[in-house]
Amino acid sequence: MSSLDKYRGLFVSESEAHLEALAKGVLELEHKPHDDAESAGPTVHEIFRHIHSLKGMAATMGYNDLSTACHELENLMSEVRDRKRVVEKPLVELLLFAGDQMSLFVAAIRDRADPPALSALIQRAQTISGHKAGATPAAKEKDHVIETGQLALKVFIEERSSTPALRAFLAAKRLQTALGPAMQQLPSAEDLKAGTLPGLCLTLVYGGLIDEAKVASAIAGLSDIARYEVQPVVPTAAPEMSQKAREQGRAIRVRTVVLDELLDAAGELLIAHSRVEAALGPAGESEGGRAMEILRQAVRSVHARAMALRTVPFSTVAERYPRVVRDAANNTGKLVELQIVGHELELDRAVLETIDSAIVHLLRNAVDHGIEAPERRGKKANVGTIVLKAQRDRDAIAISIEDDGAGIDEAKLRAEAEKRGIVLPAGKLSPAQIVRLLAMPGFSTKATANQISGRGVGMDAVQDAVDSLGGSIELATEVPLYTRVTLRLPPSIAVLPVLRVQSGAHGYGVPLRRVLATEDLSEGRVQLSGLDGETLDFRGMKVPVYSLARLLDLPPEEERWIVVVDGDVSPVALQVGRVLEVREVVTKKLGPPLNRMRIFDGATVLGDGRPMMILDVVRLIGDYALAPAQDAAVPP
Repeated sequence: MSSLDKYRGLFVSESEAHLEALAKGVLELEHKPHDDAESAGPTVHEIFRHIHSLKGMAATMGYNDLSTACHELENLMSEVRDRKRVVEKPLVELLLFAGDQMSLFVAAIRDRADPPALSALIQRAQTISGHKAGATPAAKEKDHVIETGQLALKVFIEERSSTPALRAFLAAKRLQTALGPAMQQLPSAEDLKAGTLPGLCLTLVYGGLIDEAKVASAIAGLSDIARYEVQPVVPTAAPEMSQKAREQGRAIRVRTVVLDELLDAAGELLIAHSRVEAALGPAGESEGGRAMEILRQAVRSVHARAMALRTVPFSTVAERYPRVVRDAANNTGKLVELQIVGHELELDRAVLETIDSAIVHLLRNAVDHGIEAPERRGKKANVGTIVLKAQRDRDAIAISIEDDGAGIDEAKLRAEAEKRGIVLPAGKLSPAQIVRLLAMPGFSTKATANQISGRGVGMDAVQDAVDSLGGSIELATEVPLYTRVTLRLPPSIAVLPVLRVQSGAHGYGVPLRRVLATEDLSEGRVQLSGLDGETLDFRGMKVPVYSLARLLDLPPEEERWIVVVDGDVSPVALQVGRVLEVREVVTKKLGPPLNRMRIFDGATVLGDGRPMMILDVVRLIGDYALAPAQDAAVPP
C-alpha cells in the first residue's frame, strides 16, 4: 500500500467538492457577459482556484494524468483571468467536458478501480490553448518535490524531549529560512515560546512547492526530532474566528451506512420502549412511572437526533440540475433558464436519493416536451423558463417542476392511446387520468426517440419512485401556457403518523396524510345510500364506500366506522370495524416475498409485540376497487 493511500478518502471527498463547485461556476460563467470582466471576474477566480486546488491534490497523491489535465485547464483560466482570452462556447464546453471526465476519474479512485485515461481531455485543452503537448512543470520537478494547492508539513518531537516546544520553535525557524515563510504556523511562535505544543506536533502550511530534500537538510542538525510528514490539508477557519465559532463550524465525515444503522437502532429502541411500557401497564405517579417518563423522553430525543442526522438540504442534489437542463436544451436546440426555489429545505436523505432521478426525468421532459423552440414560442420570451420549487406543505414535502411551455395536448394523448389500443373515457381527461396514462410503460407522444425522451420510460420511473415513498403526483396544465407536476412526499420514510383501524381481528395503519375525515355510523350523522354500491355525501360529493374487510378478503363483520381517504383521483371512503387511535410509528419496509403485496406500504411493531401492516390506500383502491375491466383501459 502506498504511504499516501490512507489519504484516498480525503482526496475523493475534497475532489468531489471541488468538481461540484467547478460545474456550478462554469454554468454561472456561461451566462456572464463575455466582455464584462468586472462581472465575470469573481467567477473566473473561483473556477481557477478549484482547478488549482484539484491539481495540487492530484500531484500530491501521484495522479499525474489528473494533475496534467488540471494544469492545461489552469493555463486557459489564467489567460481568461489576465484578460488575454475571452470566454466563448468552446471553452465552456471544454470545462464541462473536463468536469465530467475528472468526475469519472475520481469515482474510479473512490471505487479502487483503474482510473480512465484523460488523454482526450488533455489534447482537447491543448488544442484550444494552442500549446503543444509536453511535460507540465510538475512532471519536470524532481520526485522529492510535491506541487499542491495547499500542503501541511508536520514535524513531530520525541516524547522523551525535556523541551519539546523549544525544539519545535528552532525547527520552525530553520524550516522557514530554508523553504520561505509559511502561510500558517501551528502553534504560533508566541505559543511555542510559552511552552505550548499540543500533540508534540509543529505544523507549517504552504501553498506552493515543498522540497523534501531542503526539509531534511534543515532539521538534520536538530535533536529530539522524531519524524516529519507532508500531507494534503483541508482549509480551516480563519485565524481570527472565535473559538465558539470554530466549534459551531466543526464537522466530521460519517459513512451513510453508519447513519442508517444508527437510525435503525434508534427505531428499535423506540419500539422496545413501547413494548416495555405496554407490558408494565400504567405506573401513575410512582417512582417507576416517573422513571419510565424520563426514559420515554430520552428515547424520543435519541430518535429525533438520529433522524436529524439523516436530513440534508435540497441543495445537495439541486446543484447539478442546471447542468441537466443545459445539456437537454443544447441537445434540442432550445433556450431554457432554470430557477430553483427552496435550496435550504431540509429533507430525509433517503427520500432525496429516491426522488433524485425522478426530478431529473421531469426536468428533461419539461425541456423536450414542454418548452417550445424559440421560433415557435410566439409572444412568449425566446428563453423558456422552468421553475423547480421545494417547500413544506402541511405534513408533506411538495416538489414542483413548472415550465412555461405548450402544455399537454389531450388530442395527442388520445391519438397515441388509440394507436396502442388503450380505451379512454369520453369527455375531458382529469389530471389524475393523464398522469396514469403517461405513466403507462412505453407510452410516449414523441414520434421518434432522441437522447432525452421518446421511449416511454420517464413518467413510469417517476411514478415508481413516488409510489415507493408512499407519495402522490399532481398535474396541472393549460395549453399553450404551462405544465406543472407536483410530487407530494412524506418528510421521512422512517417515522410515519398513522390512523390505527381494526377490521375483524386485525389492526391496520392508514397513513394520516391520506385521511380526510372519520365518522361513526352509530351516531346517525352520516347515512349511506346507493343501489349498485354504497356512497357517502362528503363535502358536496358522492364518495364511493368500500368495505375494508371485503377488499382484504377477510370474513365479513359489522363495520360501524367510515374513514374518508384521498384516493388521488377523488376521495374514497373505507368502511372499517373500529377506529382506534392516531400514533407515530417506526416503519419498516417489507422484504421479499411480502414486498410483492402492493397493497401494503410497510409494517411496524406495536407496543405489545404484534406487527401491524400499513396500508397503501391508493393501490388498495386502485388495484382492487377501481381496477378496469381491461388492462389497457384508463379508469374515469
